[in-house]
Amino acid sequence: MKKLTVICSVLPLALFSAVFALPSYAAETDCQPMSEQTRLNHMRMMGLSYLNGPVKSSSMVTDSDQQDSDVRIFSASNVTLSPCGQITHYDFIRRSMQYGMTFDIQVAGAETADAISMEYRFSSDEVGRKKERPTISRIILLKDAQQVITGYRTENFIEGNSTILTENGAVEYRDGNIHSVVIDGEVLAKPYSMNFEYDSAGRVTRIYTTPTLLSNYHFTYNEKGGLDKGTERTESIGVVTGNDIQCTEWDTYQNCTAGLWLRHINGEPAGEVPFRTTYEYYSDK
Repeated sequence: MKKLTVICSVLPLALFSAVFALPSYAAETDCQPMSEQTRLNHMRMMGLSYLNGPVKSSSMVTDSDQQDSDVRIFSASNVTLSPCGQITHYDFIRRSMQYGMTFDIQVAGAETADAISMEYRFSSDEVGRKKERPTISRIILLKDAQQVITGYRTENFIEGNSTILTENGAVEYRDGNIHSVVIDGEVLAKPYSMNFEYDSAGRVTRIYTTPTLLSNYHFTYNEKGGLDKGTERTESIGVVTGNDIQCTEWDTYQNCTAGLWLRHINGEPAGEVPFRTTYEYYSDK
């Protein structure tokens, strides 16, 4: 269960993604054999398809000036893409300090011709005590000759521990879009599925797990197609953690440039902080 909580959290600030937007990168003839639809599915699986237009790089950071000394939350991410839309670098961090505990998630990822690789590191430590070793999930998304994602594999372990729990998954498509990832392995007792839902415009509106609702994400959009709000709910050992992203400003591509991150624990407010995102494009608009 730890792995699922961590992996689905690639969608918090960085996660609030799985949106729609087909990016306008180089012409398909210059970027064969990967199609635009395939590129979009890659970004969905990495939690990055909220990027609209020919993005070269993006950088997000939360405001460091927080008045509440009892609850402090921080997040930052950086993404770099090639002219053909491949994700050449991705890093993300989210840290919250509350109730005498520090919760930390770090993600790093990149895309090659053969696969997409990501590593998630999650830790929770009591302030003033020796730090615990982080839980690590290494994820490989396998691709075929046309760059279509066909397989999913994870290795889950505690840093320094030789015990590794593996998972393998099959990706299912519907009308060219990722419909679900059916996962089986040693982490949970039964197979489970990560499911994607879309609106009539082809934008992701929900990502959730079944048969047990361990993670649940919803997305809404403004009238111009930009991400308006993303909500995340994850449950672990009876505690429901929520992260909401409310965008307040957008650029001409309708990429979210400013907003507010609100955190909840069992429905109660657990901190909020503004964030800003800057973008660099391969062409000006």
